[in-house]
Amino acid sequence: MIPWSTLITGIVGLAGIGGTIVSAKMAGSAATRNVQLTISADDKRAYVAEKRRIYAKALTAVNEATIAAVGYRVARQTDDQEERQSAIARQLRAVEGMHQDIGELALIAPHDVAGNAIAMQHTVSYYIEASQQGPPFTGPAMSAVGAVRDNLLRSMRIDLGEPIDIPDHADSVPSPTDT
Repeated sequence: MIPWSTLITGIVGLAGIGGTIVSAKMAGSAATRNVQLTISADDKRAYVAEKRRIYAKALTAVNEATIAAVGYRVARQTDDQEERQSAIARQLRAVEGMHQDIGELALIAPHDVAGNAIAMQHTVSYYIEASQQGPPFTGPAMSAVGAVRDNLLRSMRIDLGEPIDIPDHADSVPSPTDT
């Protein structure tokens, strides 16, 4: 006679072991998926943080180049050769930094951000070029430079998922002179 109770107990035991193996495998797969999702989320956060750093660095360089360009234009209207030379040196350093930082930005930025950064670079360059010719100055007014900068800032904020509730340059406090 077949010991049915022993046989059934063995089958139930094997099913339990099989169930435990399947359950462990499913838990391991879920854990692996969770780890992969966590790593992916961390990678995305790190990528956005790095992009934010590059954008901030480019904006700082653009601001410095703009300030240096205005300083040169003001110095261009004086007879003080030393002041002019100092303004030229500052402007050259600032423009070099702007070109380097916008070059780095163009490697990682989407098309609209890179396009606005390059437009900003060109606008500052045109402003500087007009300043070299001396008064009366032609080329873009400082308000035009500010408007291009606002477009760049907006596109960066959109790319980073930040609110874009920044005022238009035209709405900001006007400067005493639009050099």
